[in-house]
Amino acid sequence: EISWINGVDFNFRESDFLSNVGKEEKFDIIVSNMIFELIKKFVLDLAGYLKKDGKVIIAGLLEAQSKEFEDYIKNIYSILERKVENEWIGYLLTIKK
Repeated sequence: EISWINGVDFNFRESDFLSNVGKEEKFDIIVSNMIFELIKKFVLDLAGYLKKDGKVIIAGLLEAQSKEFEDYIKNIYSILERKVENEWIGYLLTIKK
């Protein structure tokens, strides 16, 4: 209702590893909350589903895995923000220009 009042259009999609997403679809924001062993399987592929200047929010990673994760994504994504809470870490990413 609030989005309608503010004239904002959005499409929410729940998907298992992009299984409910068409190969040509593009999104402004993609959110994933899963452990590193799972997100590693497709995090690089998410870039192909982002609109220009789109963002990826990743959560559910252990801080102890942050270096490995950052090394894994460094050729594709820029880290805009990183938040740590207890042993968990989350990221806001965008495609490198």
